Amino acid sequence: MIDAYRQSRGAGLDEWTACEAALAEFRMRHPEASIEYANIFISQALAKLGPATPEWPPLRRSAVSAAQADTIA
Repeated sequence: MIDAYRQSRGAGLDEWTACEAALAEFRMRHPEASIEYANIFISQALAKLGPATPEWPPLRRSAVSAAQADTIA
């Protein structure tokens, strides 16, 4: 999951898209997990990870708006 995120960021994709790649990987491995659990798991893992290379911007914890959360679920 973290590799999917790093590969996406390394390919020049924005952070949102890279997070979606990590989430998709999580959902493939754990299809029984709720979307809420998957989102929490990925956000906590990425918050602890930090950037892999100096040119990546630091990860920021940002709240997902209610509208965005509804489209994810």
